[in-house]
Amino acid sequence: MGMSTKDYEAQTKVGRFRILETADVALLMDGFEGDDCQWHILEFDDDDNLIRVVGSDGGEPEDQSLVRDWQWVAKELNRVADEARALLARARPYVEHCTEEDQTYGNFHGGDPRQFSPDPECSTEEERALHKVHCEAWDRGEQAKAPPLHTPIDPTRSIAGQIKGADVAVLERNAAGDVIGGYTTKASYGLGVNVWRDEEAIALLAEMDRVGARRSNGEGIDGE
Repeated sequence: MGMSTKDYEAQTKVGRFRILETADVALLMDGFEGDDCQWHILEFDDDDNLIRVVGSDGGEPEDQSLVRDWQWVAKELNRVADEARALLARARPYVEHCTEEDQTYGNFHGGDPRQFSPDPECSTEEERALHKVHCEAWDRGEQAKAPPLHTPIDPTRSIAGQIKGADVAVLERNAAGDVIGGYTTKASYGLGVNVWRDEEAIALLAEMDRVGARRSNGEGIDGE
């Protein structure tokens, strides 16, 4: 059974995905070639611009499956597209929130030193100088690493030598009072402000914007 006039009008005027005959597609896409009897599923952007031809049927009257056996495909594609659009719209505020910058005060916790600002009142000149050297290395693409914030205590070595210069030393002792473990804390850059950014959320938001832009400016009409 072929597509009714009502169904044809509905699927050629509304929705992201529509079914059109070759003559109608040729009016929208310069140089488009197809059999006179052929039908095609097309994708349009939000401004009603043609993005691409999704698929075509055989063309002969007996092969016109898009208007006979598969006319439900465009409706189903539109349903899925509308659901995806609604879900993305609901998710976007949460993703945007996750991309917001957060700050904490304290020790440098590792990673990119450019995301840390030493407090001049709680860091030494040597610590700030080391921070500058490491930031410049990162600018050059060299991922210089600051010494670890925490260093385990080795009870077989001189305890005094290990805790010398540390900001904090936590010693674990046995019943006899002997040091059997622990750790030291040394802020390589002193105290300061850590800037936190969720890189995965930033990348996800950029991808959402990229796909949204691609689908709203007609990109894809010549293939993806």
